Amino acid sequence: MSPVTLETKLGEGVEPDSYSWTLNDVPQNVSQSYINVKLADNDDPKFNGNSSYRERYGVKVTDVKGCTSPEVFFTVNVDKRPEVNVVEPADVCPGSETVIQLTGAQYYFVIAPEGALIPVTGNEYREVLYSDKNFRIQGVSALAGEPGACKSDVKEVTAKVKTAPMV
Repeated sequence: MSPVTLETKLGEGVEPDSYSWTLNDVPQNVSQSYINVKLADNDDPKFNGNSSYRERYGVKVTDVKGCTSPEVFFTVNVDKRPEVNVVEPADVCPGSETVIQLTGAQYYFVIAPEGALIPVTGNEYREVLYSDKNFRIQGVSALAGEPGACKSDVKEVTAKVKTAPMV
């Protein structure tokens, strides 16, 4: 789950006495100035990754004199996760560069055997090969630290090296 906090900031009026929150027009048992939101991520059954969904939060504030504000709404959109497409690279000669074409996401990473993420510049990953190599690639919709980063499933592709002719 991806945690998010929605918080109200009062513009004017007397000190608030209570807060009343709703989620998709259903009252929530929250009475403070903020509500903690657990957004579904790729592993949550609520979000199957193949579609987007939206949640609408509302809050009303009642002050110590009994005056209640109009309800203010926050809409949280969760986009579907990217689906990476990998074009199988052509076989290359030993010491030649393989080119893996990528589509379907905004950013891509090659997952190294030890788990490190190697960023891909643009929609191509290039590497010089001397033997066959398996690549694990994942796409994301935003870079780490940016809000709303959704990860794709990991795709695997094998780049093959031709047998060099013997003279």
